[in-house]
Amino acid sequence: MPKTSNQFADISDFADKAAELAAARQHLHAHPELSFQEQETAAYVAERLESWGYEVTRNVGGLGVVGGAGPGRRPRSPRPGPPARPPRRPRPPRPGCTPP
Repeated sequence: MPKTSNQFADISDFADKAAELAAARQHLHAHPELSFQEQETAAYVAERLESWGYEVTRNVGGLGVVGGAGPGRRPRSPRPGPPARPPRRPRPPRPGCTPP
């Protein structure tokens, strides 16, 4: 049976990058930074993502890094979001108050 394509990454997709991913993890653990001061970590992560072909947006909310999948690939959430709440019923106006 041919393998069907889905929108999710599979662990086997990263098998050829196992050594590179382990080296990245070891680098990050060998060069810790204080919380909210992770400038070198953010730069390192952005450089790694770019080298793997991801579109990168830097300085999101300060030091944040966002890696997009690029053209032709759409990352999807592995699970759906929470169910939508039904709309609330409007409360009746209080006595003596005029509604807006």
